[in-house]
Amino acid sequence: MPRPLNGRKLYLSGNLIQRIYRSDFWNFSSLDLLHLGNNRISYLQEGAFSSLTSLRSLYLTGNNLERLSPPMFLGLQNLRYLYFEYNEIHEVDPGTFDAMPSLQLLFLNANLLRSLPTGVFSRVNLARLNLRNNHFLQLPVAGVLEHLTGLVQVDLRQNLWECNCDAAPLKRWLEGLSAVVVMGEVVCHSPEKTTGTDLRAISMELLCPELEPQEDRQQEQKAATSTATERAVSAGYPGPGLGSVIPPGKESIPLSVLVLSLLVLFVSAFFAAAALIAYALRRRDKLPFRRQGEVDLAGIQMECGIFTEQTHHHHHHHGLPEMPSLPPPEHNHVYDTIVPQEAVPKGPRPRRRPAHV
Repeated sequence: MPRPLNGRKLYLSGNLIQRIYRSDFWNFSSLDLLHLGNNRISYLQEGAFSSLTSLRSLYLTGNNLERLSPPMFLGLQNLRYLYFEYNEIHEVDPGTFDAMPSLQLLFLNANLLRSLPTGVFSRVNLARLNLRNNHFLQLPVAGVLEHLTGLVQVDLRQNLWECNCDAAPLKRWLEGLSAVVVMGEVVCHSPEKTTGTDLRAISMELLCPELEPQEDRQQEQKAATSTATERAVSAGYPGPGLGSVIPPGKESIPLSVLVLSLLVLFVSAFFAAAALIAYALRRRDKLPFRRQGEVDLAGIQMECGIFTEQTHHHHHHHGLPEMPSLPPPEHNHVYDTIVPQEAVPKGPRPRRRPAHV
């Protein structure tokens, strides 16, 4: 049967294939998908897929593979989806997935895995990882799970999780993920006090009683160190690994205190200005009666002064005797200058001389 030219997908599932050699796919460089599931494959020659440089999806589900190593995946730099579920894999060598930097999905569920090597995911950016139904007792965060920073789905169900002090990092890692990311429950298998309980639901005191006091002491030490460092820096003395930040003799003011002080000052100034404006408006609306009377009497005084001046000028012009001057007022108020009736001198009025024609 002739091979198809520029074929994109090749399905060889459900056969009796036992071994894969490098020469089997030398003329299939255009393949996008290769399905080898449900065979009896137990051997993959080094570089068996090296000619499939365009391959994006590889299915090796339901075979007899026992070990994964880096030479198996040479040339798969564009591979994104890798399916190895339902095999007999019990070991994954370090650097196995380094040749697949584009890998996004990895299904290793239903195998015999008990551990994963350090740095196994350091060169990939997985979005989905399935480790369901294996034999994991523990799964380290440092060097393994910590590299899975872009996960959108992880499945750790149906393993033999041992929930003791060694599981504390895994518990914290799971609690840091969204409930949508973690599939189902990570149920403890042992010890008996935690059997059947989701690891995330177990308190740290029950999981590791001796760890909680140590954590409390560590937190206290960190807090004390932080406080001492802040005091040293604020006083101008160097902290650990720091030079003198502030000159000696000048204390720093915390930003929160400075902001609060400015806020209080602003509010105080606002209320003071409002009070002054209100006081000025009240003073303008309620002028004292005495000052209003003084203003009115001042007008009367001006009119009387004008009349007196005119009378004096008339007497002087016609040679008439002048009116006797009044004594100076005892008070300085304008209404004291108004002449009362008793102050006017009594006597015969001077007669007017007839005018000469």
